[in-house]
Amino acid sequence: MNSTISGNTRNGIEISGGQNVEVTASSIARNEDGILVDHGAANVQLTNNTLQDQRSRAITIRDAGTSSTVTGNTISGGDTGVSLRNSAASVTANVLAGITNHGMALQGDTSQSHITDNTVSGTGSTAIWSETTAASAGDSIVGNNDVRGWHPAPTLATVTNWVFQPLTFVWLFLATLLVGSAFTRKRHLQLRSIRSPFPEHAQPSRNPAIGEGTKNIEHTPVPARRLL
Repeated sequence: MNSTISGNTRNGIEISGGQNVEVTASSIARNEDGILVDHGAANVQLTNNTLQDQRSRAITIRDAGTSSTVTGNTISGGDTGVSLRNSAASVTANVLAGITNHGMALQGDTSQSHITDNTVSGTGSTAIWSETTAASAGDSIVGNNDVRGWHPAPTLATVTNWVFQPLTFVWLFLATLLVGSAFTRKRHLQLRSIRSPFPEHAQPSRNPAIGEGTKNIEHTPVPARRLL
């Protein structure tokens, strides 16, 4: 299947049941979900598709059969890039960008799935979220993915943890001291620079050491008294 699909109120493409279905080189944009695979569909191949700005999830595989493959797809925008629930799929070599919640989300029994060699970037809760890290037969279901472009969105828990770190208190204390010191110095300089608002009424200096503004004092001689 090679299609261009956009603007649906629900799914761009829905594969409900069946097997040996391939969706390749399709352009899917601005739907609720881009591609939905469910109801036991098996051996579904989703390759080299371009999915843009879905309102919810770009690719969803839920309650499906085994051996589904999601590879070489380019996904941009949307809440979640790839969502697996109670399904087994190989999700490899996909490029996800601009995701706002989960790059990939694994829920329920996804122990037979392999999530490898994907590039995931965006800002949200987690780049790759798994309800459980357990995998059957000791296989690792998540590995070798590039999530360096993922930036976790701040949450109440992360902000609280940051605020109550001891080093944060030290920096806040130092910042408070600096601000208080600067305010006190500015206030002191303002007090020293106060001048009379009426300079023309200022009193001349009475300090005899200062020539300007002083007055000459006349001395009246006292007549000497004759001794009797």
